[in-house]
Formats: sequence, structure tokens, C-alpha cells
Amino acid sequence: MANTFDIKVDDADVRAAFGRLNAALNNPSGIHAQIAELLLQQTKDRFAKGVSPEGQRWLPKSLATIEAQRRGDGKKRNKTMDTRPLFGPSKRLSNEILAFHGRDAAAVGSNMIYAAVQQMGAKKGAFGATKRGSPIPWGNIPARPFLGLGRQDSDQIVSVLGDWLQQIIAGKSGA
Repeated sequence: MANTFDIKVDDADVRAAFGRLNAALNNPSGIHAQIAELLLQQTKDRFAKGVSPEGQRWLPKSLATIEAQRRGDGKKRNKTMDTRPLFGPSKRLSNEILAFHGRDAAAVGSNMIYAAVQQMGAKKGAFGATKRGSPIPWGNIPARPFLGLGRQDSDQIVSVLGDWLQQIIAGKSGA
């Protein structure tokens, strides 16, 4: 006579983990908020270092730009001018980086009208001319990328995602 036995598998923990994971993946706005904050910090760090997402140093300001900024708007001279690239008299580009997040995305950017030119560069006269015939821009502007993802940025995002998933599966964090 053969012996028989029963095996009972209690997979309630596994099913619960899948349930938490499914709920989190159906509403990932929480992790998108974390990623948006990380993107914001990465971008601010690049301004502090003066480098592109890949770590390449931005080209310095031209002497003509430094002198124009030093002259100011004609009302007063800018004696404490910042000579770092992408830092104009108002410092708005570096101070007004915006992070966005929602159910489907996380992003960082700028609403400054000149941000795209600073990011991608522009040739003298690329945008036409003033009423007086002066080119817009008045000189070549080299690209100084400040938005985007470098290898280290991507690695940090992947690490944040991995931590988030582990916490959800372990039941230590909400979606």
C-alpha cells in the first residue's frame, strides 16, 4: 500500500504582495513625485557644478556677454555680476527650475523664455532681427545643457524605483 500525503501551500502573503504591487502600479503618482524631486535636485546640482547631464563643463560666458551684463540696463551698473555660465543678473534660470509629476509622468523643466536657447544654443541672427536690424541673438550662444539625464542620474532613478518596489512588496509603504 502506497503512502499518500497532502501539501498545502499558503500563498496569502504572495497574493497580498501582488495586490499591493498592482495597486501601486495602477497609481504611480507617489513614485513620480519622488522622481520629480530627484530630477529637480539633479538639475540644481548641475547648476552648482556648471556641468551638463553627462558631466561636461559648460563653456564660459563670452567677454562680450560679461561686459553687457556688467553695463546693466543703463540705469545702474552691475558691479557684483556673476561670471558663471547660465547665471544672469536675475539668476532666474537657475532659481526657477520646475518639477512636474502626475499619474503618468515625472519631469523637470523651465518656463523661462530663453531656457531652450541656453539648453540647445543658437546662432547669431537665428531668430531674425530687431527693428533696427540688429541680429537676434546678437552673437552665437553655445549649447549649455542643464536639463536631461546622465548615466548617474538614471542610476539614481533606478535605485529609487527599486527601493519603492521593495517597500511595496514588503508591505512597508503605501502606493
